[in-house]
Amino acid sequence: MGFNCQRAFDIASLRIIEQGQPSQDSGGLCRYRVFLPDRELRCTIGWLIPDYRYQPWFEDHAGGDLRLVARQGIAPELNFDPAHDDISLLADIRFAHDAASNALRYGDCRTFMAEFMRRMHSVARRHGLDPCCLERRRIQTSTHHHGQYIFPGFFKDAT
Repeated sequence: MGFNCQRAFDIASLRIIEQGQPSQDSGGLCRYRVFLPDRELRCTIGWLIPDYRYQPWFEDHAGGDLRLVARQGIAPELNFDPAHDDISLLADIRFAHDAASNALRYGDCRTFMAEFMRRMHSVARRHGLDPCCLERRRIQTSTHHHGQYIFPGFFKDAT
């Protein structure tokens, strides 16, 4: 079946749009997940890793070995096969988040979001994906997946 690039792009984009800020630790480093007192932040790749697959040691590779994290963490529903699938889309959406995060040095979360949207449009063009999710923002709240959000058709058979 192959890696569902469009679905991965949509989920990563929409979740960052909803979150409204990057996933950075107190030192300004991007992380897959950052736990704050009132909520949890995730980066683009962090949103593709379901709770049941997330491991804290992934953070040791947050800026490094993406193939290792993808092999262990990416949602199986996305049909990612690290032995055969190209990780360039994952690398590009991670870079879009991390590079846009640098905008916080020169502005606020609005600056981050504008830069993130610009970079994700570029990722969509580079990979031949439909960027319409960047405008539509179609998210449904899940009651079955530990507070995660479900997109139409995503995890539909999971319980």
